[in-house]
Amino acid sequence: MIQNIPEVIECDKGTGEDCFYVRLCFESMPKLDEILDKVSTLGWAIPTHRW
Repeated sequence: MIQNIPEVIECDKGTGEDCFYVRLCFESMPKLDEILDKVSTLGWAIPTHRW
């Protein structure tokens, strides 16, 4: 599913049960909400950001 989202530019597996870090490039906060709605059906989606 993640590989089908064009805004995903990187995806890394972390330690722990089903832990992934996904880097996105998106044009607006509503677009982020749309992406999080899609992936939240797969499990927990906790947004973080770095500037």
